[in-house]
Amino acid sequence: MIENVKILQGHEGAVYKVVFDSVNEKIYSVGGEGWLVEWKVRHSDHGVLIARVPDQIFALSVSPEYFLLGSFQGNFYVLNRREGKIEFQEKVHKGGIFDIHWDDHYFYTFGGDGRLIRWDKANFEKEKILEISNKSLRTFAINKERGEIAVGSSDSSIYIFSYPDLFLKKQIEGAHDPSVFALLYSDGRLLSGGRDARIRIWNPDEYYILKEVLDAHWYAVYDLIQTPSFIISSSRDKTIRWWDRTQMAPLTTVKWGEAEKAHVHSVNTLAYDLKNDLLFSGSDDRTIRMWKMKEK
Repeated sequence: MIENVKILQGHEGAVYKVVFDSVNEKIYSVGGEGWLVEWKVRHSDHGVLIARVPDQIFALSVSPEYFLLGSFQGNFYVLNRREGKIEFQEKVHKGGIFDIHWDDHYFYTFGGDGRLIRWDKANFEKEKILEISNKSLRTFAINKERGEIAVGSSDSSIYIFSYPDLFLKKQIEGAHDPSVFALLYSDGRLLSGGRDARIRIWNPDEYYILKEVLDAHWYAVYDLIQTPSFIISSSRDKTIRWWDRTQMAPLTTVKWGEAEKAHVHSVNTLAYDLKNDLLFSGSDDRTIRMWKMKEK
């Protein structure tokens, strides 16, 4: 049984990305109005506006030092967390920035122009540019044990690169028609979700052979995350679905009209608080909702 714990309201546009900061027990969200908002969810229902830019913000990544923002117009913003000021700003992609990653040495931006740019953290300079596709790069997932990064594109392909070297190892063509929106490495598998409303399961140990196809939602699968017990997916069909992590069997679904306080529009993003076993979901309905699975 899924219980709605809280509804966080304040965004004036669709919520495109939610990130949970486990160190400070805060969540950060960005949206269509160009806001970056901080929420102390255990102490308040109200968010604090951290930054505002004149564009829709699609992508957010949070490092110990920086907030990394990617916009609809392809602008990349680096905001110093301690000082609260933008240290770097540049239009770097055409067609938007759909995802951002950071590691110890680099930032990575995934663009609507099909390019992956790796940035030197020390000086905010482009260290490497990969021309991967003629369509948007929508998402990524990293498997540190294998030293690989998977990149999902709107050309229907998943690209497997070595990580952090970024040499192409494999292109999985026709992974989802027409776009790959979500990727997740979990328990020796690569899970992918796409506009075709399906989740596909790939085996990295067998050169990413397709092992299973699941009819997951009615419309596009927008996000995939894992918890100690579950895989959780969200969709343009307004639903969130919990799956058994081992068997990938559907367990329960939060759906408007059937579950109390469910989202009324597309569910774009998911985040998870391991310590308190809380799920956060962000939606086109401009809200962030908190969920907890209860024993029946």
